[in-house]
Amino acid sequence: PAAEAAAWFLKLARSAEGRAARGALWAAALADSASPARDFMAYAQDRNRPWSARRTAMQLAGATGDASLVPELERMARAAGPEPVRERKDEGDLAKGAVDALATIPADAGLDALVRLAADAPRPVVRGAALFHAAQSGDARGVRLARETAERESEPDELRKSATFALLNREDVSDADRAWARALLPKATARSMRDVILMGLAQHGTD
Repeated sequence: PAAEAAAWFLKLARSAEGRAARGALWAAALADSASPARDFMAYAQDRNRPWSARRTAMQLAGATGDASLVPELERMARAAGPEPVRERKDEGDLAKGAVDALATIPADAGLDALVRLAADAPRPVVRGAALFHAAQSGDARGVRLARETAERESEPDELRKSATFALLNREDVSDADRAWARALLPKATARSMRDVILMGLAQHGTD
C-alpha cells in the first residue's frame, strides 16, 4: 500500500545523508496517497538530520499540506534563537525554506503569512524571499510592499533589489509596473539596483 511505502521511504530518509536523504523524502511524497505533510514537518525540525534534507522536507510539507501548517511554518520563518554559528547558518536556510513552503501550500493558503513576513520578518533574507513570493502572486498587498521596499533608501540594498526583481519578473507585469520602474530608475544610486531595473524593463519592453 502507498502509506506503507511512504513510511518506508521516510524511515530511509532518517538514516540517509545528503542526496540520498532528499531522494527518499521525494519518494515518500510521491508514494503516499494521503498527505505525509506532518511527517515532513517533524523531519524538518530534527536537528540531527542534514540541513539540506530538512529544507527539502519543509518544502514538501507545504506542497502536500494545507492551511493547518501555516502557523508553524510562519513561526519557523521567524525563528532566530541563540545557537552556535554553524547552526545559525543552518537555521537561516531553514527559515527561508519555511517561506518557500508557505508559497507552495495549495489554494494560496500561505499568502497572508507571506505578506506578514514580507513586512516584518526579522532577517532580511527571509523578508526578501517573502517579498518575492508575495509580489509574484500578484496580490495587491505583496505588490505594494515590494514597491515600498524598493523605494525606501533605508532598506538594505539586497532587499531592495529582491523586491524590484520580484515586481519586474512576474508573468503579468503591467504598464503601471513599467511606469513605476522608469520613475524609480533616476533615483537609484547603486549600479546594481539600476541593473535590476534595466533588465526588468528590457525583458518586458520599455515602451
